[in-house]
Amino acid sequence: MRLADILPTGRENAIPGHRLAELLELKDKRDVLQMAERERRAGAPICASNANPKGYYLASSPEEMAAYIQSLDHRISQVTLTRTHCRETLHHMTEGGDVD
Repeated sequence: MRLADILPTGRENAIPGHRLAELLELKDKRDVLQMAERERRAGAPICASNANPKGYYLASSPEEMAAYIQSLDHRISQVTLTRTHCRETLHHMTEGGDVD
């Protein structure tokens, strides 16, 4: 069974990852995430929300998909910023040297 086959349409109907793991008889939320990633790469309009309601859902419109992409872009910028600061910390910890 595909994840997209059981997901509701619209962010307001999102289903939490732990519930999807139960429904799909998967080990845990990580398996749901991996399944979602595979199906997204195959073209399924699967979105996820970290705000209430938290969970996975199918985009109900191009605008909803665009909003999800915008949230991904924000996450990417936050991870990039964290990586930059960690690299600076490593630089200070090694007095300018690198660690293999």
